[in-house]
Amino acid sequence: MQNQKVSTLTGIVIILATAVVLFGGVFGWGYYFKQNFAVHNPVVNNNQRPACVGEGGAYAAPATKADLCCEGLAQQPTTQSGTVGLCVKPANQTAGWKTYMYPSSESKILLDITFNYPSILGSPKIHGHITNRPESITEDWGGFIDFMPTSNIFDGGLKLEFSLINNLEDSLDEYVEKQANLVNWDSQKELLVNGKKLVRIRFVVKDQYVPSYYSWYFIDLGNKKILRIGTSGDKKLSYDNNSEGFSTADKIISTFKFTK
Repeated sequence: MQNQKVSTLTGIVIILATAVVLFGGVFGWGYYFKQNFAVHNPVVNNNQRPACVGEGGAYAAPATKADLCCEGLAQQPTTQSGTVGLCVKPANQTAGWKTYMYPSSESKILLDITFNYPSILGSPKIHGHITNRPESITEDWGGFIDFMPTSNIFDGGLKLEFSLINNLEDSLDEYVEKQANLVNWDSQKELLVNGKKLVRIRFVVKDQYVPSYYSWYFIDLGNKKILRIGTSGDKKLSYDNNSEGFSTADKIISTFKFTK
């Protein structure tokens, strides 16, 4: 009778030990599965959308806003089914352009400005505080640069004029909006220039003979300071856009770099 009790007790112990081993094995396999399979096959929430689309990525209709492509990428139309475009690196439209540095000694109010421009615009002519200084200037005036093209297809040339503005508004956008209300403006565009926010507006001044085309570019320099660049001259340079929505003046100013 006693041997029967021992056998029964031994059997119970074996059953319990087997159960513990099996439970431990199942738990261990579950932990391994979760740590490995879940890492390599992450759960995707279809309701989540990326903040921006990377290079080579497609964005689906109706999401057609320009800011869908990550910074530094451009939209490229595509005929792929279910998409409206791909995000690609834009071609370098300023490759082969000349480089020019407008020194702080001429502007008096700005850092040195280095930029690129197409060779067809010829050599820039400075009108600053030292070279070709006008008779009457204001304290916020930073000079201007004239480009006289080597080809007569741009008879009007291109002029870039600099002013340093104290921003009395709460933001760059508020200042630009106030300036825009002073003129019959159009074609507002936002860009990044050397890591600084730029807002562009355009307007046309019409007289009895011929309209004049202007663009104003406002760059937030920080500390409530705004660099205003006014462009004028030949409409094909200062106003007309290429297929990507940029004028020659836009592309020149997009190359601006400010150095001490």
